[in-house]
Amino acid sequence: MTYNLKQAQKEWALAKKQLGKSKITIELLTSDMDAPKRVGEYLQSNLMKNLPGLTVKLRSIPLKSRLADTSKHNFDMVYGTWQPSFQDPIDYLTIGGLFNLESDYKNSTFWKEINQAKSTYATQPSGRPA
Repeated sequence: MTYNLKQAQKEWALAKKQLGKSKITIELLTSDMDAPKRVGEYLQSNLMKNLPGLTVKLRSIPLKSRLADTSKHNFDMVYGTWQPSFQDPIDYLTIGGLFNLESDYKNSTFWKEINQAKSTYATQPSGRPA
């Protein structure tokens, strides 16, 4: 996806029309650490500047609370970062990418292959499903 402000504004106007609203308020959840909070402030400023009628309320809370609220889906939008604990795609697929949505993602093939990768093929990455 490439940056296209005019297209974004067109889609935003269409969304407001379909919803029958001229103003929409959403909340952006971040942790209260310096970097995530600054990213949240940047996103808030740019979204409100470029999408007329949008109000973004920033809620910056301690990381532990942000993780809990993310897991409970207590947000409109959430910003967070994560780094793997070891260099293996399984860390990205389970802990990093889906840890907050694991209970929501329903795909039996995906979870079967994840479980195989973590057990049968834990020490044999080349045998894992692609």
